Amino acid sequence: MVTKMENLFPNNRVMSDTVHHFLNNNYQAVADEIRPEVSRQLGIFFAQIFNRILPTVPAAVPRGASINTNDKHRKKTLQDMALRRISSASRN
Repeated sequence: MVTKMENLFPNNRVMSDTVHHFLNNNYQAVADEIRPEVSRQLGIFFAQIFNRILPTVPAAVPRGASINTNDKHRKKTLQDMALRRISSASRN
């Protein structure tokens, strides 16, 4: 992995080059070192987002395309499924 950060140390080219060289040669060690804190911070960030969004979502989210249990197509499908169950149970 190669990084190139712009304007890392303005007015200090030697320091910028040194840090770039270090990061490019030691990226795995740096990534291993910061991974736990980055993961923790991302967890906090997403928890805050979900804690703001989830209270606005209804508690019972209906499944399927139709949320209307009186929908004639849903009713027909449920009746057909019930008849198939009864028919297969009587054959056994």
